[in-house]
Amino acid sequence: MSEYFAVGFQGKIIEIATTLLNACHSHKYTPEIKIIPENTGATEFIRCPENQLVEYAEAMYKNFGCYGPYGDILSITVKKNGNGDSCPYFKVNFIAQRGFQLPKESVDLLPFVHSGDGKVYFVGITRDDDLAKGKIALMGGMVNAKGMYLETKQQAMVREAGEELKLCINPASHSEALDMYDHNVDSFAVNVSFGGPCGNLIKCPLACTLYNIGTETTGDEEEMAELDQKRVDITTGFLLLMEVGLTDPNEIKNLFKPSDDAKTVELVDLTAVKNEIDFGMSHHQKLFQRALKKIKTFTE
Repeated sequence: MSEYFAVGFQGKIIEIATTLLNACHSHKYTPEIKIIPENTGATEFIRCPENQLVEYAEAMYKNFGCYGPYGDILSITVKKNGNGDSCPYFKVNFIAQRGFQLPKESVDLLPFVHSGDGKVYFVGITRDDDLAKGKIALMGGMVNAKGMYLETKQQAMVREAGEELKLCINPASHSEALDMYDHNVDSFAVNVSFGGPCGNLIKCPLACTLYNIGTETTGDEEEMAELDQKRVDITTGFLLLMEVGLTDPNEIKNLFKPSDDAKTVELVDLTAVKNEIDFGMSHHQKLFQRALKKIKTFTE
């Protein structure tokens, strides 16, 4: 009887390893912890041609239907008959989802406001920390793991929006609520309420859409000298478009209330700055450009 370990990603086996350690440190990410699912999958021994072992194992992996956001670790146990039979028996066990040692991955929110007079404003913040101190930044934070559960990016985004801007974001329906638990969702409808001093000027909840605009690798400015490593490795941006009907910039700014590690709210008229903002972090600039391209597709 032989045992192998496989790296799976979204239903496809991408690598076979002879040890669990090798399986845990392969593929395009370098995971440092394993998030073990509450209900692990397992199959019974079945017979298959030896040269089709990976193909059969992949079919079983797809049947599990429980994919981790960064891949999965599987074990493949092979048992030969010993009677000259070239078709061995094998089974597949779902061992773990792959994850990061925290804090490694973050999410960032890019809120854009359409005013009642046709202007488009970007809502950013400033922080007191040493990273990009005093410069405009995106609001956001780390993706958390609680016990054996890894937050989805959209769950982290909704939590951070409430903590830093007092912006309450809720799924618009039951089906959208289920999307909160989907690690691969691209967009979903939400209802937004404002916790700032002028929040009562808007009829809430406000129907909006939250878009996942992709992931960027963080720049060298994220290096922490005392730890000799980055505070964050990768970050995913979310675009939130809001039609508020207000025309007074001060009222729009005061829809939001800075809290947690957000020091101030910064409202930027995109026309006045010609879509250029001096962010303190390079990955914030990249996500901002992604957001502008996404917005452009809505008007073409």
